[in-house]
Amino acid sequence: MTMPELSKLLDEALARRGALLKKLDEEDTDCFRLFHGTVEGCSGLAVDKYGSLILAQTFHKPLTKSELAVLTERYGESLVYNHRGGKGVRFDYHQPAPRALEPVEAVEFGLKYSIMARHQGIDPHLFLDLRVGRRWLLEHAAGRQVLNLFAYSCGLGQVATLAQADEVWNVDFSSSALRVGRSNLHLNGLQGADVRFVQEDVYPVVWQLSGMGVKGKRARRPHKKFQQRQFDLVLLDPPAHAKGSFHSVNLVNDYQSLFKPALLCLAEGGTIMATNNVAAVSRDDFEAVITRCAEKAGRPLQELEWLTPDEDFPSFDGEYPLKIALARV
Repeated sequence: MTMPELSKLLDEALARRGALLKKLDEEDTDCFRLFHGTVEGCSGLAVDKYGSLILAQTFHKPLTKSELAVLTERYGESLVYNHRGGKGVRFDYHQPAPRALEPVEAVEFGLKYSIMARHQGIDPHLFLDLRVGRRWLLEHAAGRQVLNLFAYSCGLGQVATLAQADEVWNVDFSSSALRVGRSNLHLNGLQGADVRFVQEDVYPVVWQLSGMGVKGKRARRPHKKFQQRQFDLVLLDPPAHAKGSFHSVNLVNDYQSLFKPALLCLAEGGTIMATNNVAAVSRDDFEAVITRCAEKAGRPLQELEWLTPDEDFPSFDGEYPLKIALARV
């Protein structure tokens, strides 16, 4: 792609976001996607803004020198560029950027987040396409008991805490991710709230809370012990694939193994926010899986609502990679 062509695409993408950027400014938010890959004309290129940081990432092939020059001229020293393509390659750094290793503060709905452009993980600790879910939670978590499964850096849990949830559990196997969540809680002065960080494989936790229990040979594996209980809100945002010591995550063929115990943790009249970020799984297929699973579990869904990512994550056909279901029982 020529330099003028890429520059024109970036200009057009920014122009399409005019109304959204005004709304985000009113919501005290300074992090959003500036350019969204194939949908906006350049396959595999994503450009995100996190406060003063501009993070460009490619997922198929790296930028050419001329393409990188366009971004560098436009964004200057704010730019960090990471290439995340290639077989067996998580990152290939095409640009020396010392500030990429330094935390940058970004704000969403008035909440501060510590962002890292490069670290041991594969993203800067805040998934921007899930903003619409955090917005919903900000309006609905007050006075609720919240279970946040696959909490990662606890973005959803932090919003629930700000919204004055009565209790929040953040469950994730990654100690480093939970450490970021705990740090962000202190960054926002929310450390006095009733928030619990549970570093454990999600499966044994949710099996015990749901009353299903940890059975068979799995019961002999070391794991934390929990009593059965229910929550008003359950947040289920699993990664596409993850190997665990108790069970592997597979959002294409085995979502029900997560959804059933999560649903059984839900109090009567409660809501579960369930996500699936696999592009190959359509919304219709996802709906069929969770609806059938709920019926088999004896807890048929009374209501099902869908959240659509904001306009900085456009779609050709309305089939967004990230599906966000709000299921009520």
